[in-house]
Amino acid sequence: MSEFAFGLKSPVEMIEKLEREINRLRAAGKPSSEDHKRQADHAINCALTAWHISDSVFVAGMKTASVDAKSLGNFQKQLIDDCLELGICKDLANGSKHFKIDRPEY
Repeated sequence: MSEFAFGLKSPVEMIEKLEREINRLRAAGKPSSEDHKRQADHAINCALTAWHISDSVFVAGMKTASVDAKSLGNFQKQLIDDCLELGICKDLANGSKHFKIDRPEY
């Protein structure tokens, strides 16, 4: 990964980042009108990080030939087929970026 990755160099480091994001979300407590935006920020960061781990796993797997998919899209579809929660993270990540969810039903 490049200098644009803020020091993250592997999928394992992305997973560690996700763990930190989850801890921040848990620490934010129960939703209330006072801190709803802060909690939403943490939830979006968790979803973005979780979904983007698939990118880094695919790239790392292509370098080591341990990924059995012809394209990132095929790889991500396989992951979502195996883990519906990752599909939800994808929807949250893309929805927060594009302000809509445009996908087939899982």
